[in-house]
Amino acid sequence: MIETFKRTAVLTMLPLLLVSLSGLAKESPEDAAAHRLVERLSPVETLQADFSQVLMDSRLQVQQEASGRFHIARPLRFRWEVDAPYAQLVVTDDKHLYVYDPDLMQVNVEPLDEALAGTPALILAGDPAEIVGEFDVLHYQEDNGDRFSLFPKAADSMYTELRLHFSDDVLTRLEILDAMGQRTLVQLSAVEINAPIDAELFSFEIPPDTDVIGDVP
Repeated sequence: MIETFKRTAVLTMLPLLLVSLSGLAKESPEDAAAHRLVERLSPVETLQADFSQVLMDSRLQVQQEASGRFHIARPLRFRWEVDAPYAQLVVTDDKHLYVYDPDLMQVNVEPLDEALAGTPALILAGDPAEIVGEFDVLHYQEDNGDRFSLFPKAADSMYTELRLHFSDDVLTRLEILDAMGQRTLVQLSAVEINAPIDAELFSFEIPPDTDVIGDVP
């Protein structure tokens, strides 16, 4: 009789225990938002758009403005071409990142893994699944879409928050906030997702008579 009572008690408590444990195992809001962002970005194999960029100081005074076009193809193919006010090209190949200033006839060369580490470019061109481990993420609904705010977990990150704004699941704006209170706004237009991109856009030949700084290939 006593044994029967014990078995009945255990069977009665087991479902309650499982419900309790399942509650403990629920994702935090940050993890849920991170997984939602991963789902949003994972189908994107290529991304290209025109951009206008504004850098503001801590008092929201405009310090710099620029415009151009960028191309991204996973994995780790990136081309950022500034047309105005001064021409500049940032492009990656298999091993290096190049920052070319034609007016100065100068190019900076860095190893790709070091150059992209912790940058917004890595979020868009790298593996989206890595977002979960590297950022705390919050998700907000906005009048014209939604926003993901990413806070780097690494103490030595070059920025404190990255905001990705979407409208109808299309990335339309990025905001980058740094520890000095500076804010960079990047507005996107003519956005193309998963359109073919010429592979030659992700190669770079150093022009003759150009000063090379850094890791020469």
